[in-house]
Amino acid sequence: MRFFQRPPSNPGHRLIFLNVILVAFLAAAACPAQTTVAIALAPNASPVEHVAANELATHLHALYPSAAFSIGAPAGNAQIIYLGTAQDLPARYADQVKGELAGPESYAVRTAGSGEAVIAGSSPRATLFAVDALLEKLGFGFYISYSTAPAPRTAPFSFSGWDLHDTPIAKERVIFDWHNFLTSCSTWNLPDWESWITQASRMRFNAVMVHAYGNNPMYSFSFNGQ
Repeated sequence: MRFFQRPPSNPGHRLIFLNVILVAFLAAAACPAQTTVAIALAPNASPVEHVAANELATHLHALYPSAAFSIGAPAGNAQIIYLGTAQDLPARYADQVKGELAGPESYAVRTAGSGEAVIAGSSPRATLFAVDALLEKLGFGFYISYSTAPAPRTAPFSFSGWDLHDTPIAKERVIFDWHNFLTSCSTWNLPDWESWITQASRMRFNAVMVHAYGNNPMYSFSFNGQ
Protein backbone atom coordinates (compact mmCIF):
# COMPACT_ATOMS: atom_id res chain seq x y z
CA MET A 1 0.00 0.00 0.00
CA ARG A 2 1.35 3.37 -0.96
CA PHE A 3 0.66 6.51 1.02
CA PHE A 4 0.75 9.93 -0.56
CA GLN A 5 2.79 12.30 1.49
CA ARG A 6 2.02 16.02 1.75
CA PRO A 7 4.69 17.94 -0.11
CA PRO A 8 6.85 20.18 2.03
CA SER A 9 5.35 23.65 2.46
CA ASN A 10 6.84 26.55 0.58
CA PRO A 11 7.64 29.46 2.96
CA GLY A 12 7.30 31.89 0.07
CA HIS A 13 3.77 30.73 -0.74
CA ARG A 14 2.80 30.96 2.92
CA LEU A 15 4.09 34.53 3.11
CA ILE A 16 2.10 35.54 0.03
CA PHE A 17 -1.05 34.00 1.52
CA LEU A 18 -0.59 35.89 4.78
CA ASN A 19 -0.04 39.14 2.86
CA VAL A 20 -3.28 38.63 0.94
CA ILE A 21 -5.18 38.07 4.21
CA LEU A 22 -3.64 41.21 5.70
CA VAL A 23 -4.54 43.36 2.68
CA ALA A 24 -8.14 42.08 2.73
CA PHE A 25 -8.42 42.84 6.44
CA LEU A 26 -7.08 46.37 6.03
CA ALA A 27 -9.42 47.02 3.11
CA ALA A 28 -12.43 45.91 5.15
CA ALA A 29 -11.36 48.11 8.05
CA ALA A 30 -10.98 51.12 5.74
CA CYS A 31 -14.48 50.64 4.25
CA PRO A 32 -17.07 50.84 7.02
CA ALA A 33 -20.44 49.18 6.57
CA GLN A 34 -22.82 51.07 4.28
CA THR A 35 -25.33 53.31 6.05
CA THR A 36 -28.89 52.20 5.42
CA VAL A 37 -31.90 54.47 5.89
CA ALA A 38 -35.51 53.25 5.76
CA ILE A 39 -38.40 55.56 4.89
CA ALA A 40 -41.45 54.20 6.72
CA LEU A 41 -44.99 54.86 5.49
CA ALA A 42 -48.31 53.93 7.07
CA PRO A 43 -49.98 50.83 5.58
CA ASN A 44 -52.80 53.06 4.28
CA ALA A 45 -50.49 55.74 2.89
CA SER A 46 -51.98 57.73 0.01
CA PRO A 47 -50.50 57.88 -3.51
CA VAL A 48 -49.25 61.40 -2.75
CA GLU A 49 -47.32 60.12 0.28
CA HIS A 50 -45.75 57.41 -1.89
CA VAL A 51 -44.67 60.16 -4.31
CA ALA A 52 -43.17 62.03 -1.34
CA ALA A 53 -41.26 58.93 -0.19
CA ASN A 54 -39.84 58.31 -3.67
CA GLU A 55 -38.92 61.98 -4.03
CA LEU A 56 -37.09 61.86 -0.71
CA ALA A 57 -35.26 58.59 -1.39
CA THR A 58 -34.12 59.64 -4.87
CA HIS A 59 -32.75 63.02 -3.83
CA LEU A 60 -31.12 61.81 -0.61
CA HIS A 61 -29.28 59.10 -2.52
CA ALA A 62 -28.02 61.73 -4.97
CA LEU A 63 -26.77 63.75 -1.98
CA TYR A 64 -25.33 60.75 -0.09
CA PRO A 65 -24.34 58.23 -2.80
CA SER A 66 -22.57 56.00 -0.27
CA ALA A 67 -25.79 55.45 1.71
CA ALA A 68 -28.72 53.20 0.78
CA PHE A 69 -32.29 54.49 1.03
CA SER A 70 -35.31 52.19 0.93
CA ILE A 71 -39.05 52.60 1.37
CA GLY A 72 -40.50 50.18 3.89
CA ALA A 73 -39.97 48.79 7.36
CA PRO A 74 -36.42 49.17 8.71
CA ALA A 75 -34.19 46.14 8.99
CA GLY A 76 -31.28 45.56 11.33
CA ASN A 77 -29.58 48.74 12.48
CA ALA A 78 -31.01 50.96 9.73
CA GLN A 79 -31.78 54.57 10.52
CA ILE A 80 -35.41 55.45 9.97
CA ILE A 81 -37.51 58.32 8.65
CA TYR A 82 -41.21 58.25 9.53
CA LEU A 83 -43.18 60.01 6.80
CA GLY A 84 -46.89 60.82 6.77
CA THR A 85 -49.71 62.80 8.32
CA ALA A 86 -49.79 63.21 12.10
CA GLN A 87 -52.54 60.65 12.65
CA ASP A 88 -50.43 57.96 11.00
CA LEU A 89 -47.21 58.58 12.91
CA PRO A 90 -46.01 56.71 16.01
CA ALA A 91 -47.58 58.37 19.03
CA ARG A 92 -44.28 59.66 20.44
CA TYR A 93 -43.77 61.70 17.26
CA ALA A 94 -47.36 62.69 16.61
CA ASP A 95 -47.52 64.40 20.00
CA GLN A 96 -44.42 66.45 19.15
CA VAL A 97 -45.64 67.82 15.82
CA LYS A 98 -49.42 68.13 16.20
CA GLY A 99 -49.13 71.69 17.47
CA GLU A 100 -47.21 72.69 14.33
CA LEU A 101 -49.73 71.16 11.93
CA ALA A 102 -52.81 73.20 12.81
CA GLY A 103 -52.84 75.39 9.69
CA PRO A 104 -53.87 74.25 6.19
CA GLU A 105 -50.99 72.47 4.43
CA SER A 106 -48.65 73.09 7.37
CA TYR A 107 -45.74 70.72 7.86
CA ALA A 108 -42.84 69.92 10.18
CA VAL A 109 -39.59 67.97 10.11
CA ARG A 110 -38.17 66.81 13.43
CA THR A 111 -35.24 64.63 14.44
CA ALA A 112 -34.79 62.38 17.46
CA GLY A 113 -31.16 61.73 18.23
CA SER A 114 -28.92 60.48 15.46
CA GLY A 115 -31.01 57.59 14.21
CA GLU A 116 -34.59 58.75 13.65
CA ALA A 117 -36.48 61.59 11.99
CA VAL A 118 -40.10 62.41 11.23
CA ILE A 119 -41.51 64.29 8.23
CA ALA A 120 -45.16 65.17 8.83
CA GLY A 121 -47.86 67.24 7.18
CA SER A 122 -51.39 68.24 8.05
CA SER A 123 -52.44 66.43 4.84
CA PRO A 124 -50.75 64.12 2.32
CA ARG A 125 -50.06 67.08 0.03
CA ALA A 126 -48.52 68.99 2.97
CA THR A 127 -46.30 65.98 3.65
CA LEU A 128 -45.02 66.20 0.06
CA PHE A 129 -44.40 69.92 0.57
CA ALA A 130 -42.43 69.07 3.73
CA VAL A 131 -40.15 66.81 1.70
CA ASP A 132 -39.53 69.50 -0.92
CA ALA A 133 -38.87 72.15 1.74
CA LEU A 134 -36.38 69.84 3.43
CA LEU A 135 -34.62 69.11 0.13
CA GLU A 136 -34.30 72.84 -0.52
CA LYS A 137 -32.77 73.27 2.93
CA LEU A 138 -30.26 70.55 2.03
CA GLY A 139 -29.20 72.47 -1.08
CA PHE A 140 -31.50 71.37 -3.91
CA GLY A 141 -33.15 74.06 -6.02
CA PHE A 142 -36.54 73.71 -7.68
CA TYR A 143 -37.59 76.05 -10.48
CA ILE A 144 -40.37 75.89 -13.03
CA SER A 145 -38.08 74.85 -15.91
CA TYR A 146 -35.38 72.86 -14.13
CA SER A 147 -33.90 71.67 -10.85
CA THR A 148 -30.42 72.08 -9.37
CA ALA A 149 -28.55 69.74 -7.04
CA PRO A 150 -25.71 70.30 -4.57
CA ALA A 151 -22.45 68.42 -4.86
CA PRO A 152 -22.65 64.91 -3.40
CA ARG A 153 -21.47 64.72 0.20
CA THR A 154 -18.61 62.46 1.20
CA ALA A 155 -19.37 62.71 4.91
CA PRO A 156 -21.58 60.01 6.48
CA PHE A 157 -25.34 60.47 6.27
CA SER A 158 -26.71 62.66 9.06
CA PHE A 159 -29.99 64.21 10.19
CA SER A 160 -28.11 67.32 11.30
CA GLY A 161 -29.89 70.56 10.36
CA TRP A 162 -33.11 68.88 9.33
CA ASP A 163 -35.50 70.52 11.81
CA LEU A 164 -37.98 72.91 10.21
CA HIS A 165 -41.67 73.77 10.13
CA ASP A 166 -43.87 76.11 8.12
CA THR A 167 -47.45 77.10 7.38
CA PRO A 168 -48.23 78.68 3.98
CA ILE A 169 -49.47 82.26 4.19
CA ALA A 170 -51.66 81.98 1.09
CA LYS A 171 -54.29 79.24 0.99
CA GLU A 172 -54.40 79.10 -2.83
CA ARG A 173 -51.08 79.25 -4.66
CA VAL A 174 -51.94 79.18 -8.35
CA ILE A 175 -49.61 78.68 -11.30
CA PHE A 176 -50.75 79.64 -14.78
CA ASP A 177 -49.33 79.22 -18.27
CA TRP A 178 -50.92 81.08 -21.16
CA HIS A 179 -51.93 79.17 -24.30
CA ASN A 180 -51.99 80.06 -27.99
CA PHE A 181 -48.34 81.07 -28.32
CA LEU A 182 -45.62 78.89 -29.83
CA THR A 183 -43.39 79.68 -26.85
CA SER A 184 -46.07 78.51 -24.43
CA CYS A 185 -47.73 75.23 -23.54
CA SER A 186 -49.61 75.17 -26.87
CA THR A 187 -46.60 73.26 -28.21
CA TRP A 188 -46.20 70.91 -25.23
CA ASN A 189 -46.53 67.14 -25.25
CA LEU A 190 -47.44 65.01 -22.24
CA PRO A 191 -43.86 64.84 -20.85
CA ASP A 192 -43.71 68.65 -20.93
CA TRP A 193 -46.94 68.93 -18.95
CA GLU A 194 -45.77 66.29 -16.48
CA SER A 195 -42.49 68.10 -15.92
CA TRP A 196 -44.22 71.46 -15.49
CA ILE A 197 -46.71 70.10 -12.95
CA THR A 198 -43.98 68.24 -11.05
CA GLN A 199 -41.83 71.36 -10.79
CA ALA A 200 -44.83 73.46 -9.75
CA SER A 201 -45.56 71.00 -6.97
CA ARG A 202 -41.94 71.07 -5.82
CA MET A 203 -42.25 74.86 -5.59
CA ARG A 204 -45.34 74.33 -3.37
CA PHE A 205 -47.99 75.57 -5.78
CA ASN A 206 -51.25 73.80 -5.01
CA ALA A 207 -53.43 74.76 -7.99
CA VAL A 208 -53.05 74.88 -11.77
CA MET A 209 -54.95 77.39 -13.90
CA VAL A 210 -55.40 76.83 -17.62
CA HIS A 211 -56.87 79.16 -20.23
CA ALA A 212 -58.12 78.42 -23.72
CA TYR A 213 -60.28 80.00 -26.39
CA GLY A 214 -62.96 78.05 -28.21
CA ASN A 215 -60.58 77.17 -31.04
CA ASN A 216 -58.34 75.20 -28.68
CA PRO A 217 -59.36 71.52 -28.41
CA MET A 218 -58.57 71.46 -24.69
CA TYR A 219 -61.63 73.56 -23.86
CA SER A 220 -63.64 70.33 -24.05
CA PHE A 221 -61.35 68.34 -21.72
CA SER A 222 -62.31 67.43 -18.17
CA PHE A 223 -60.41 66.38 -15.08
CA ASN A 224 -61.95 65.01 -11.89
CA GLY A 225 -65.36 66.05 -13.20
CA GLN A 226 -64.42 69.66 -13.91
